[in-house]
Amino acid sequence: MMNTYVNRFSFALNDRKDEVTIVFAQDAPQFASNGAIEKVDYEPVANLVMSQHMASELAKKLLEALNGDDTALIETPVQ
Repeated sequence: MMNTYVNRFSFALNDRKDEVTIVFAQDAPQFASNGAIEKVDYEPVANLVMSQHMASELAKKLLEALNGDDTALIETPVQ
């Protein structure tokens, strides 16, 4: 599996709010021959569609991990 750096994301909910689409992307600079940045391209790198339940569990696990809860770092499959 390849890791890809992202520095942007966007998401959308369907009308019933029972599915979430998340797009992870990166701003990729294009350099001139002198090393100056000429432009920055927006490049989507992953598109995910998941149920509302899965999105909620993802958000919960991320918050737990970011707040220092070590139990969030244990691989626990969510179904």
